This record gives sequence, structure tokens and C-alpha cells, in this order.
Amino acid sequence: VAWARRCVDERGIDMSLRPLAEPDNSACLVSCADCRLMAFENVDQASKLWIKGRHFSIARLLGSNISHEQFALLIFRLAPQDYHRFHAPVDGVVGPPKWLEGEYYTVNPMAIRRAIDVYGENTRVVIPITTHDFGTVYLVAIGAMMVGSIVMTAQPGSYTHLRLQRSP
Repeated sequence: VAWARRCVDERGIDMSLRPLAEPDNSACLVSCADCRLMAFENVDQASKLWIKGRHFSIARLLGSNISHEQFALLIFRLAPQDYHRFHAPVDGVVGPPKWLEGEYYTVNPMAIRRAIDVYGENTRVVIPITTHDFGTVYLVAIGAMMVGSIVMTAQPGSYTHLRLQRSP
């Protein structure tokens, strides 16, 4: 049904090592990867604290002009030693992905603080997920140096149901 269930089955991941804090609460987001997490209440906060001085914009990240006054921003950054698979962070219906070609700059924190806008210049795929609890959530998978591809196993119209994916 959803790509995380398929990854669990095919790769033999022990999901008991990744328990959900609130398994019966669909209004609880989960981490979509084994990663370093940065969370910002809004885009302006992220631009001031993390993406200092860059010309970061939601429109550039998503490849379209979308009103973002209500956007929070979560950055799930994978390091070379991490399990390089991502999963849906919410229950919802996967929309059509939008592939945006670009570079493969490094996404390490020091590079992000330089003049390169890795979020707007790197190859990425924007995956809208329509949810009951959050409205539309945009999962943006960003390619980087040493990670030359982004592979999606979910099909548009498939339903991501975290409660089913994570049960033992």
C-alpha cells in the first residue's frame, strides 16, 4: 500500500527499533528518516537561524509559488553513515511527484551556511501528501553529493498509513 511498508518488508528493517510515540494518533508526525532533525515554526525563523543570508524561498524549494504563511519547516538531514531511505512522515494520500533537476552539492551544515542554496539548486523531488490532520504536507527529497539518485516506490494515489506500517 505505501512505500514504507514495502521498505520494511524488502529490507528486513526491525521496526520495533523505531517505535512511534503515539501510535494511535494520526495528528502526530514521525521522522521520515534516520537523520539529524532541525525544526522551525515558520519559514522566516528558518531563514534567520539556519539558512542565514541565503536567498532561500519556499517557491524555489517547491518549484512553484505556493502561499507559505502557515508553513512550518522540518529539515531531515542524512549523513553518509545513515540508512538512506525515506518514509512518509504522515498518514495521507500521495500526490503526483514533481521532479526538479539540479546540482548535487553537499548538504553538510557548513556548506549550507555558504553562498550555495542547496535546497533550491540541488536535484530534488517534491512529493505532496494530502492529509486529514495537516492539509497538504510537502516532502522534498533532495539529492546530494555521494547520493546520485532519488528513488520513489510509492505511486500517486497510494495511501500512507503509518499506524499499519509501524505495527509489529
